[in-house]
Amino acid sequence: SVCQNVDLLYLVVPQLVVGRLSDFPEISREQFMSKGEVEYNPALELADDPKKAMEIMMRIAQIEEKLPGIDCAACGSPSCACFAQDVALGKSKMSDCMIIMKKELRDILAD
Repeated sequence: SVCQNVDLLYLVVPQLVVGRLSDFPEISREQFMSKGEVEYNPALELADDPKKAMEIMMRIAQIEEKLPGIDCAACGSPSCACFAQDVALGKSKMSDCMIIMKKELRDILAD
């Protein structure tokens, strides 16, 4: 993400601050400024109905408690929190988590 204040302008890779824009003189501020109007994108909305969104958030928290929390990204999601959201929304299954799948396989083989 990028702040508009030049003194606070950071180049950010998800979860990693690379540095202030002033640390990179070869990059101009204009490269990061939108030429047109910014359109609303509801990418982070869980549901149109606030009650349903709260239910999904509670489900995400429950799922996240069951995950290893190591953010290995082996499932394809960048973090366990993102994976929990994918599971809650039906885009992934718990067994897509490599750690959980490995445990399930161990349990099956132990029987």
